[in-house]
This record gives sequence, structure tokens and C-alpha cells, in this order.
Amino acid sequence: WYGDHRDLHSCPHDALPISICAYVLVLQSPTMWMDRGDGQYNSNSPAGQKQESCYDAVLFSAIQDYVKSNPDIDTNRIYIGGCSNGGYMTMNLIFEHGDFFTAFYPICEAYMNNHISDEMIEQVKDYNIWFIASEDDTTVNPLTTSVPTFYRFLKAGSKNVHYTLFDHVRGTDDPKATYIGHFSWIYAFNDQVDKEFDNDKVIEDLPNFDFDPYTGAITTKNKYVTNANCKKPNNMWTWL
Repeated sequence: WYGDHRDLHSCPHDALPISICAYVLVLQSPTMWMDRGDGQYNSNSPAGQKQESCYDAVLFSAIQDYVKSNPDIDTNRIYIGGCSNGGYMTMNLIFEHGDFFTAFYPICEAYMNNHISDEMIEQVKDYNIWFIASEDDTTVNPLTTSVPTFYRFLKAGSKNVHYTLFDHVRGTDDPKATYIGHFSWIYAFNDQVDKEFDNDKVIEDLPNFDFDPYTGAITTKNKYVTNANCKKPNNMWTWL
């Protein structure tokens, strides 16, 4: 891709247009990313135990191979994200291979909070993460996944963890159309993730925060992390 004509006309005669390239790798799994190896969802593991995917090693190997095969990839700017099962796998890669990546954007992610230990949070608290979900998601409940995990990151001292929580998933071509709440990736891929929570106010709410260690569900008196409070301007793609 080359700069537009205005940029070129304003350049010195001996300047050359700059070539800018982005590599996009999209991988699919033959079953679901959350397959624990026997065709069952790994979210069924006992509380307090990691969710382990049978695809962890082969997926990370494929990503490494792709990067090695394209030596002009800037290894300081490798971003990874996914939706639902892919959001789970994004979280899995944070915990298993986080140092390889620069930033993560898990969308309606399905890594259950009760499978994330305090040690796992401490291990990755300094990574760059942006969560996205919708309050009315009936497929993956954000109150047992990303919301309490977000609180725990901030409680651990994370400085670059962000969260955008929508109330519903509405259409763009037809704003009257409302989709099921699990489709929050619509906002991400239409570049409409332009608000986030004020983390300072989330931190103020930490004394009111608690979660059930068995279900992972959050309880908080003030409940700051609701769509009504998700108003701080910021853009996810610009942040990346």
C-alpha cells in the first residue's frame, strides 16, 4: 500500500513512497479450540484447574512457523485476537505463550474465571489486553468470564488492560436490527470499539468486588462495570 497522492505530491522529488505491509494469519481448528482432547469442552474441568486445549502446541507452532517464514514481520508488533472459542484461545495463548505477542484482544472470550488462578493473573498482569463483550451475551456470560478477570487484572496492578462492554449488539446498515449478544465481534470488525471503562473508577470499586471461587461469578455492591459506565473515549484499533 502506498501513501495517497497528497502525500506523494508533498514529498521531495528524490523521495520514494513507503511500502507498508500487514500480515494476517487466520487459523481454523477441525473441532473447537476448547476441545480438551476427547471432543468435550475444557470448561467442564474442575474449578481451579486450567482449561487446557489439545490444539495449544500445534497452534503456537503454526504461528511461529508463519513468522519464521516471513522474516520481514516485525516481531515487536505481533497482535492476536479471537471471538468466542477464539477468544478462549487468545486467553490460552496469554497464559501459555504470552511473551511471543505484543497485545491481545479477546472478544466474548470463553476462558472461565474460575479456571484462572491468582498465580496465572500475576504471571501475565503486565501484558497489553483489550476485552470486548456484550452484557446480553447468553452464550458466554461475561459475568463469569471477562468481567471478573478484568477486575482481578486491575487488582493485581495491570497498567494496560482495557475493557469495552456493550449492552446489545446492534446493526450498522440497519441500526434497528439487534443481534444475539454473543456477536460482539461485529463492533470490533466495524471499528466501533471507541469507548472503554475508566480504570481508575474500576479500581475504586475493587473493595466492593468479590467472586465465587466455584462458579467464577462476580459480586459487587456498586457494580461499576456495566455498559452505562463504559464511556471513556479510546479506540481499540488505534491502541493496537
